[in-house]
Amino acid sequence: MLGLGNSLSNPPYQLSNYSLEFDGINQAVQIDGVTSVIDVDEGTFSAWVKCGDMDSSRLIVGVAKDSNNYIRLWWYHSLGQFSVTYKRGGNASRADATTSTSVLTDDTWHHLAATWDTTVEDGELKIYYDGGLTDATTINTTAAMETMDQADIGRSSTGAGYWEGNIDEVAIFSEALDTPTVRTIYNNRNITNLIAGNLIGYWKFNEGREAVTADSSSNSNTGSLENTPEWSLDTP
Repeated sequence: MLGLGNSLSNPPYQLSNYSLEFDGINQAVQIDGVTSVIDVDEGTFSAWVKCGDMDSSRLIVGVAKDSNNYIRLWWYHSLGQFSVTYKRGGNASRADATTSTSVLTDDTWHHLAATWDTTVEDGELKIYYDGGLTDATTINTTAAMETMDQADIGRSSTGAGYWEGNIDEVAIFSEALDTPTVRTIYNNRNITNLIAGNLIGYWKFNEGREAVTADSSSNSNTGSLENTPEWSLDTP
């Protein structure tokens, strides 16, 4: 990895935007530190993705305790769609952004946002695709959600489902963002103007080198690159 001697606190090379390109085999970004501040009762994942020609289901971003307790934004390959799954004490709820497998070869960036909110009646799980709300469902809240201790970009907590393609501008909020806010993120291509107390993690992937990536929220949850995903000048 180039530039391991450079400090993230003073990176003179941060003049251009980058994304991370993942090989779909064993590359990911570990962000376990965010589990100490994530709100499992209400929150949002936001990310830009550019798909590779994947042949199975893959993870974009997720937090987990185990196979019965996790929140996951992912590509559901057998259905040809992006999905968000909220699994609480073994009870799973899922919302889907029905697209088609054409997104695997369209060579286009797409924005995804997933929100969960158990504080409202019946609970709400929503997914947005390119700025529009595509699905909403209830959340089964009869079981307790275990405390999360694993968080990853580009793979599942079990070390499977490695992403193939690019990911950029990943953010986690402690609030279920509304439709106008999600649309603003999509239209602006970033969330710079939305940084506030409810932003608990924001990885811009702008280093262009290094084996870590900075968290631009106030929580300093630095991401660790595993098996050297490639820094790419291909961005949304």
